[in-house]
Amino acid sequence: MATAERLYHPAIDTNGLSTEQMNAVEIEEAISALAEQPFDAAEFPFAFLQAFGNKETTLKRLRKGESNKSDVGGVLQTNNIHLMSLSDLSHAKRAQYGG
Repeated sequence: MATAERLYHPAIDTNGLSTEQMNAVEIEEAISALAEQPFDAAEFPFAFLQAFGNKETTLKRLRKGESNKSDVGGVLQTNNIHLMSLSDLSHAKRAQYGG
């Protein structure tokens, strides 16, 4: 999913700010919409977090690395989730083992 193509969800306004707590049905709808999009390994972690109602400010900070504390090339949202594509994992393993 290209960065400009954001998922629209009724619980998220046009600026990407959460306007209310998302319920399970809303999350499922957002994840289903994400699953229908072409896979983009670089953008997927951010689209996944957005599907769960993360604010655009949070996503921008993670993209810039301000709050992304991953030490293996993924996206780490502290005290929440660590996302990494398999290709990122392969690179991290090769770097770790000198391969």
